[in-house]
Amino acid sequence: MAASVVSLYYYLMVVKRMFIDDVTESDDTPLAIRIPRLSWILLGGLLIGGVYPQPLPDAVSAASGAILPGA
Repeated sequence: MAASVVSLYYYLMVVKRMFIDDVTESDDTPLAIRIPRLSWILLGGLLIGGVYPQPLPDAVSAASGAILPGA
């Protein structure tokens, strides 16, 4: 119960910061972040692999067949 109260305090501090506190002019937080090209490539690969996953098991099966004939 005590851990719930402590965590509630920290979660409410985030909500307070988002909705209640005023943003000062000296707040230097960037409005946008740059995402590296490698991250975009990996994200695209994950998306394609999630939509069409069959090539990966096929490649593993072909590789294991080349290494272990008869398997």
